[in-house]
Amino acid sequence: MCTATERYQRARAGFTLIEVLCTLVLLGIISTVLLSVIAKGAQAYIEARHWSRDNTQLALALRRLYKELYQLDGVVTVSAHQLVFTSFGTDSKTTLAYLPTEHVLLLQGSVLLQDVRAVTLRLYAGDKAWTKDMPASRLSFVAIEVTPGWEHGGAEGVFRLGVCPRSNSGTGAPGMAHGDTL
Repeated sequence: MCTATERYQRARAGFTLIEVLCTLVLLGIISTVLLSVIAKGAQAYIEARHWSRDNTQLALALRRLYKELYQLDGVVTVSAHQLVFTSFGTDSKTTLAYLPTEHVLLLQGSVLLQDVRAVTLRLYAGDKAWTKDMPASRLSFVAIEVTPGWEHGGAEGVFRLGVCPRSNSGTGAPGMAHGDTL
């Protein structure tokens, strides 16, 4: 025969419904918090990858522009969105064009940079703006500003590149030595 103590212990062997429900609610809260932390971490990782990729593309594009503009020997045409120039030691023409409707920067017809919001190109003869009626030999400095269309973390920026072409006889821009960059 069972004693009263044994019957009481058998009855207490399981969990009550309230204990099970409280456990499920706590597990739900903990899993919700953990999932939100994991989701935020994954989103931050994706943003960092995009930021890194975009900055790498921009750095490569600016480096390529520097190399091309450094070789600039003569200006064929210049407009608000296009610069056609000849390179040092060759008669071939190089075209740098910005297509604002398509948001791309082209070099020789190939996409140099995508998702570009704005491009500003300035040509200088010493400390004054270079104009089309001046000889190309007076062109001493080329400044280009690129505003990418991407934003990371709400930040946007303007990236500047300045080049003293090798054919400028070392005149440079105001405060710049031959071959320096901004």
